[in-house]
Amino acid sequence: MRSGRSPLTLAATAVLAGLALSACGGGGEERSAQGSPERSEQAAPSVPVPHEIETRPTPAASTAPPAPAGTPACKNPQLALAAAGGQGGAGTHIQRLEITNSGALCTLQGRPEVYPYDAEGARVKGFETASVPADFGTIGGKPGKVTLEKGGKAVLYVVINANDADGKSCPDAAGLAFQAPGDAGNAPVRLAKAWSPCPGPIQVSDIHPPTSVF
Repeated sequence: MRSGRSPLTLAATAVLAGLALSACGGGGEERSAQGSPERSEQAAPSVPVPHEIETRPTPAASTAPPAPAGTPACKNPQLALAAAGGQGGAGTHIQRLEITNSGALCTLQGRPEVYPYDAEGARVKGFETASVPADFGTIGGKPGKVTLEKGGKAVLYVVINANDADGKSCPDAAGLAFQAPGDAGNAPVRLAKAWSPCPGPIQVSDIHPPTSVF
């Protein structure tokens, strides 16, 4: 028995079915392309911004506050002297000396008188006192007034010739005498120290605060 459909009808039906499948496949590809965004359009990951670092100045070394008006100058009887290190080279020795106040609040300013003394306590002859040059490292110049509370300290530097230009032996000394600036009426402060300084100028610095170094 023959089918009710003609060959032409069957061919038309097949063509329409193929077109429908093609349309469905194209739509799928279009959705796939739209569903996958380009990588360049992806948002970059957020990076946390660090907090701003606060910088603070390094605190200065502690020193005694400025002395009130009318504070007296330190006098020899209330002061003690001690050796506090030294260095030398090329015929020169630099001695750092530490001054300690055992009395009431007082001030020191300027260059003290410093000289070697012998076993009898007398000043050794042949030594003159001069100022340390202003451009001599960190120990020259005029640092200003230094305030010393009870137990407070200050320092000074003495530059001594360690070579005798004449080739002779240098005289022996029993110690070093110190007179505070402006105090010539009291006996000097003495630091017992056996040494043999060579004649020539002894360069003495002004009084420095205790934080001073070479």
